Amino acid sequence: MTKIEKFKGLAIKALSLIVTCYILYTAVFGKFTAIIQRGVFITLIMMLGFLMTKHKKETPVFVHVLDVLLSLLSLACGYYLVSQYNYFATHVGIINPRDTIMGGIFILLLMECCRRIIPSSSCC
Repeated sequence: MTKIEKFKGLAIKALSLIVTCYILYTAVFGKFTAIIQRGVFITLIMMLGFLMTKHKKETPVFVHVLDVLLSLLSLACGYYLVSQYNYFATHVGIINPRDTIMGGIFILLLMECCRRIIPSSSCC
């Protein structure tokens, strides 16, 4: 087992604990605004999705590194969504190129995460 695989295992355990605590916190003490709550949740689940992708034994190390990078890119998009909440709330309908780029990256990451999680045999 390589160092990156050990890191992925530790990250999966930590993220799973964070997701559990986040869900329990929002269930007990109330919820955040919808954009923040959904953004944090989908970000954490996407990070887990990228890290938990199964690979064959002979998979090169750079594939595992790519999983970690995609997970970190998901975190960056989620952070952008949460950190720019006030801007989104006060500038509804104003198109910003940075928002369009980050939204496009987030959509592409979500599509890739779904492609990895849903097995191809479940399609028609």
